[in-house]
Amino acid sequence: MGETRIAEAHTSFHPCAWLLWVGAALTVGLVTQNPLYLTLLLLVVLLVGESVRRGKRSASSPLRWVWAIPFFTMIVNGLTIHIGETMLFRLPPWLPVFGGEITLEALLFGFLSGYSLMLLLLIFATFNEAADYAALLRLVPGFLFQAGLVTSIALAFVPQTMQALEEIREAQMIRGHRFRGWRDLPPLFLPLLTMGLERSIQLAEAMESRGFGGIERGKGRSGAQALRYRLLLLGGLLTLVVAISLLLFSTLRLWGFGLLSLGLVMLGFALWRMGRRVRRSRYRAQPWQRRDIVLALTAGGLLGGILLASNFEPGLFLFYPYPRATLPPFEPLVGGVILLLLIPLFLAPRREPIPVIERTSHDGII
Repeated sequence: MGETRIAEAHTSFHPCAWLLWVGAALTVGLVTQNPLYLTLLLLVVLLVGESVRRGKRSASSPLRWVWAIPFFTMIVNGLTIHIGETMLFRLPPWLPVFGGEITLEALLFGFLSGYSLMLLLLIFATFNEAADYAALLRLVPGFLFQAGLVTSIALAFVPQTMQALEEIREAQMIRGHRFRGWRDLPPLFLPLLTMGLERSIQLAEAMESRGFGGIERGKGRSGAQALRYRLLLLGGLLTLVVAISLLLFSTLRLWGFGLLSLGLVMLGFALWRMGRRVRRSRYRAQPWQRRDIVLALTAGGLLGGILLASNFEPGLFLFYPYPRATLPPFEPLVGGVILLLLIPLFLAPRREPIPVIERTSHDGII
């Protein structure tokens, strides 16, 4: 007797396109503390994250507590920084650190700092939900393959642990276990520790069976050539340091952008040449589809435009509550640019059901 099960095929964006989107979102969250722009970006990130998550939410997710960060930083900054013209109340001066005026500006600045940090964490969480670590690992240069593999394993550790904890909680609840306090932790953490050890042993055996650690160097690569590429890599990093210094601490912005481009070219060429010294097998390359190209071009254009605007027109993004709190300005053009980050919602591939035939046998009397 046969039984038909419908499986859903899910295809995501190209990892390079996702990296550009995350870079643009992070740049917006870093260049401004305007609460209007940050709130608009928060809505964008929540909508994109919900579409990526597809309604799946873990009750044990650590991001449940991320909403408390702005209020915590607001209280700490308000109690320790006694600057601002709008005084709300005054604490006794004999209190160490906390004594003095509590101002609206200090509370607002602390809240906005925590708001930005919360937003960055949510952006990384969205990327964590959408990222394909295997595809990202294939993008790592060959000579950094081992470091990239270790990094991908480390990034996947927390989501896998939280998923295992959720499965253990569900199994314990089926057996009648109810979590009421810290004394009920052993039935949860002992199976979690056992599963973690089993997973680490399986991973170690899989890596050993695949020959992890063996690097095959290309033929005809002398030590002098390797040293030249390392020196080129060092020169590119030094050029980037000089370019960033010029952009931040001088008025020679054209020279800074020129050196920045030169440093990136030197760095990219050195990494490419050093990566060719290690041979890697690629069985399947993820193709660039039309939606990937549109997402990459849009996110890359937003990233470049935001960086240029923040350097040449910093007043578009700046908001500083000191010395007196005022209403934050809002530029419709900047708001429209932030709304362009919603493009993954409109380019997301549709999930098409694929019929998969599963045959099951039933024992019976004939």
